[in-house]
Amino acid sequence: MAFFDSINDMSNFLISFTQNPKDHFGVFAKGYFMAAKKLCEYLLSKNSFSDYEAYPVIFLYRHSLELYLKNVIYKSATLSFYKQIKDLESRLFNIHDLVKLAEIVAALFQKLFPQDNELKNIIENVRVISIEFSSLDANSYAYRYPIDREGNPSTKRNQRVNLNAIYNSLNEILEQFYIIDCGLDIENDLAEQDYEMQKIFEILEDL
Repeated sequence: MAFFDSINDMSNFLISFTQNPKDHFGVFAKGYFMAAKKLCEYLLSKNSFSDYEAYPVIFLYRHSLELYLKNVIYKSATLSFYKQIKDLESRLFNIHDLVKLAEIVAALFQKLFPQDNELKNIIENVRVISIEFSSLDANSYAYRYPIDREGNPSTKRNQRVNLNAIYNSLNEILEQFYIIDCGLDIENDLAEQDYEMQKIFEILEDL
């Protein structure tokens, strides 16, 4: 087949490599971020570039941001389970609305980490970036297709975007999301251990 090769070389890669693919949102987000950053750096290193060369970059940055937001929602849901916090809105929404997703993340972190002011500042920056990005591309169609599902232009006419500004803003936010992802993994591991120990104590008490 065209996309498969029996030779095991450095060009092979894996996907769907665990039993719980929901754990992979952060991995996917990192992949799209790295691709966006490298492609953006390549375009910015040139004296000039064609408009259409930038379209994939914007999509990759936007998709990475969306995936990181959904990753936080999923891992926060897991953390809330282990901590037995039952009043959190932590469903994985099948939407592309960055503003809605950012609001959900802000509410989750307010419940889970109410004293972390640095995290609050990061999420506020994410909310601002999400609002601005949504004004360019509300539903993740603008830089993938020239028209929307109704056949209308997918962006405002002659929409002007500065690639260098995108590069500076999104790199900072997405790098912070990577750190948050690692922090949530640690929090989940510790919370899972506490949860399992609590269940063991409960069993022992019933004996």
